[in-house]
Amino acid sequence: MGTTRSRVALLICLSPAVNPMMAQTRPTPPMRDPNTPGYVAAKELPDGTVPPSDADGNFVIGPTHTPALEMVVHEGVPR
Repeated sequence: MGTTRSRVALLICLSPAVNPMMAQTRPTPPMRDPNTPGYVAAKELPDGTVPPSDADGNFVIGPTHTPALEMVVHEGVPR
């Protein structure tokens, strides 16, 4: 009885791999052009800076922004 259940469970798990049409596919979300009317204009900040805490708006943080402390690898700390 136990082997029958495990075989059925295995077949259910492998069915999307055998027939890709059974697997769910998600549609690609639509892209918006940032220059269209109604799109909030973004202010690009210099590298290494963050917007002030009392500022309201849409800000682009540069690729060389300071990483969060919990994302930095520290010497002597196990991963």
